This record gives sequence, structure tokens and C-alpha cells, in this order.
Amino acid sequence: MLDRSCKPSLKLVLDYPVKYTEYLYGDITFVLAHLYRDNLVYKGKINQLKKASRPLMLDNGAWEFGKSMNPKLYLSIINILNPDYAVIPDVFKNKGQTEKLTLEFLEMWKTNWNGITKLMFAPQGETIDELVDCYNNVVGKMKKTFFDILAIPKHVGMIMNRVVATDILHNQVDLPFTDVHFLGYWNWEELSRKPDSEQWKLVSIDTKAPVKYAFGTDKFTSQMDYYLTKRPLDEGSLKMAVDTFKDHLMKSGR
Repeated sequence: MLDRSCKPSLKLVLDYPVKYTEYLYGDITFVLAHLYRDNLVYKGKINQLKKASRPLMLDNGAWEFGKSMNPKLYLSIINILNPDYAVIPDVFKNKGQTEKLTLEFLEMWKTNWNGITKLMFAPQGETIDELVDCYNNVVGKMKKTFFDILAIPKHVGMIMNRVVATDILHNQVDLPFTDVHFLGYWNWEELSRKPDSEQWKLVSIDTKAPVKYAFGTDKFTSQMDYYLTKRPLDEGSLKMAVDTFKDHLMKSGR
């Protein structure tokens, strides 16, 4: 497989099914911690990617499974894999549990920092106000911005454009952030909006979209139906889908 890196400054993180995890299209490979723990084929492929110095982004599965992974177990996977990026444990739409898990993880991280992995913090809540409170509560207790990248959850894009949401967060949080990641990018219109502030920058997105385009469908019965699919995937179609996606990013100015 040829590595076809995304040219814009915005990094493209591709989320592949197990059967096609070895593909190198995009800049970074998305890694789901639950699959890495439970699926030996997936784990073997991810380990081979790591051995080949492929950048990896580890996620705790809050969106895919509706719950996060235990912080201690998640940290053990980080210590084994040493991914380039890892989303701190969070709970989908749950501000209180996300605060709890984030603080538990960070307490353990103090003595397990590996000098490699950049942390991505995903504040959670059902509203933008709850995301602001989640951010401020955790950062306030840490007394600093403890993370490298702020990750804006996928469901926020169902409330409003995430560029707008990030502007609101930036204006209302107590301590500023700079680098931003969009989790589960799916809405082509989001990046048509330019940020109001030049103080933050969208540095990466993760997505399944080009893979689904290459399959010719986004109809999967569940998250696991996608990850464990045996459907044939034409590599030429995948390349075309990824190139189209990159063109979209370039036209957005990212």
C-alpha cells in the first residue's frame, strides 16, 4: 500500500474496518481501544502499523459503544501501544461522568506519562453550556490546560456547526485552548464556516466517510457491523474517495 498523506495542514484520520486496517490512506489511523483489546486480528494489524511508524490515534469508544473504557484499562493499552494521540476517557453526552473519568485518568497519567502520546480532551454534555461547564470544571481542578488538543464530540455537530460551537467554547472557557480536533467528521457543510477567532486552529478530523463512499453505502446496522464487515472494498474506489475528501479539505482552506 502506498502512503498518500493529506497535503493540507489539517490531518486526516481514517477509521477503517478490521479487514482493511492495514491500508495507509490518510495521515493517521484511528484505533478503537475495545477492538484492540478484544480482536486479535485487529490488534495484530495495529501493532504492525506501529512497528512501521504509522501515526495512530487511540479512542476510548464513547460514541461507538455509548460508554467509555475504564481509565486504568485504557491507560494500560496506551502503555502497550504508545499511540501518537489518545482521547481521554469520556462518556457520550454525560458531563458529570466525563469529568469524573477525565480526572481519574489524569491522576494516573501523572505517573505514567510516556513522553510520546498527545492527549485529546473531549468535554461532554447535552448542550453547549454543559460542554463549557465540563471544560471549566476539569481545567479548573487541574489549574492548567492539561491536554494537547481539544476534541469536539460528534453529536455537537447535530446541535450546531462545530466551528460555531468551538468559537463559543473559546469565548466562554476560563483558560484558552489552541489546537482542535473534530471527532467523527460527517457533515460536509461544517468546514464551509470560517472561525471568528484566529486564536484556535482545526488541526485534525477523524472519519469513516471515505471508506463508506468506497463501499458505496453508509448503511450498516451498527457500529460493529461496520468494523467487522466482510464486504469487498475496491482499493481504486477508496483512493478516489480519499482524494475527493482531500479536495474538499483543500477547498475549505484547511
